[in-house]
Amino acid sequence: MRILSADDLERCGLGEKTHVLLAFSGGSDSTALLLALHEAWRAGEISALSAAHFNHGLRGADADADERFCRELCARLGLSFYRGNGDVRGLARREGKSVEEAARTLRYAFLLETMHKIGADCIATAHHANDQAETLLLHLLRGAGLTGLCGMLPVRGRIIRPFLGKTHEELLAFLRERGERYCTDATNADTAYARNRVRRELLPLMQSFQPEIVRHLASTASLLAEEEAYLQSVADKAKRKAEAQGGYDRNALRCLPRPVQRRVLLTILRETLAYDVRRKDVERLEELLAGQPGVCIELRQGKHAWLDENILRLGVRAGIPTFCEPFMPGEICRTAGWRIRSKTVSAYCPPSSAFEACLSLDRVCGSETRLYFRSRCAGDRFRPLGGPGERLLSDVFTDRKTPERLRGVPLLCTDNEILFVPGYTVAERVRVTAESKRIIYIKLEEDLGFERQELHDGGH
Repeated sequence: MRILSADDLERCGLGEKTHVLLAFSGGSDSTALLLALHEAWRAGEISALSAAHFNHGLRGADADADERFCRELCARLGLSFYRGNGDVRGLARREGKSVEEAARTLRYAFLLETMHKIGADCIATAHHANDQAETLLLHLLRGAGLTGLCGMLPVRGRIIRPFLGKTHEELLAFLRERGERYCTDATNADTAYARNRVRRELLPLMQSFQPEIVRHLASTASLLAEEEAYLQSVADKAKRKAEAQGGYDRNALRCLPRPVQRRVLLTILRETLAYDVRRKDVERLEELLAGQPGVCIELRQGKHAWLDENILRLGVRAGIPTFCEPFMPGEICRTAGWRIRSKTVSAYCPPSSAFEACLSLDRVCGSETRLYFRSRCAGDRFRPLGGPGERLLSDVFTDRKTPERLRGVPLLCTDNEILFVPGYTVAERVRVTAESKRIIYIKLEEDLGFERQELHDGGH
């Protein structure tokens, strides 16, 4: 008996002209999907099937064994096989992400690249009803709204999930019936990962109350997805009505019921930030709508949101000041309304404010290294003192609720990294230690004389 019905295939938009690329890890779920889609291919229900495997490089010989298994099974079934790999831990360290998040980022980038390279129509993943239940619970624990509680959809863009209506137990039974083996990832038992803990501790506890909890949670996610789709259609109409003069009429947005208003703002932000949107972004936009014309807030990626009279605008705002001033320790530097004093010291001097700092230049300054104070740039990243990795500077300012006036503070930089963010902290790389030999003390003060000179110059 086949596990994927004609309805399952149709729900994912699969037809006799569809070329499917399967995300194939070699685990039980993706192995079951490989066999199920292979049967669909043999029956002429899809036009082609290929498999892609990403080796995350996290499990040494075990990961290499999984890759061999995937390659050999595809060869036995007569399917094209593609493999990729990447530095997951390196990405996690550079961008301050969890290992899980970094692995997902690299894996999906590889899958999308492979899909385009081979001309496939979609990427099939083996997410099933248990995954859906886990996702709903994880989002609920994190405080998600309706959009998050919808969980995963059968189709989202070029990603399809034919198994969402099947339980993990059904997939295992299918594999037993076919007599097919699969790989086991030992990290799936590690409850240090939140999803594994939900799977191994929370769901079994809930099943002791309700044996069918997995199906019930998956059904709840499906019902919420229908309501989400309806509310989104209402929000899309409201958004179109609010469009005005290349932006959005503030009064039209403020008159909307709050659930619809939030959804409209979320949609606008997604269009501006390419889906890199968080709840706090929506909340800040709500505050902006209630503010005075002329107020501007920073988002990310060099983008801003501001009120131009009664028009809400989002994008790259013209007129953001830029500057770059060479800096020599021991000399007074004046730039963008700030006076910067510095001196060489023999030992660490505790700063009395966040606009003072002691830095060790041992690891960053060679004979050719240039130091300067400059304005922020789109995409600036910074690893703060004691931080696990780099973060977008705009995210740092957002999390700290840094006032707009202080987001333009001059940054101490070399050609390729930020060393000091006045008002916040220094970079981990310039931490002063007992071994530090080249230490400088820096203090920034607002330069009122600079402002008066600017006003005087503007009068000519």
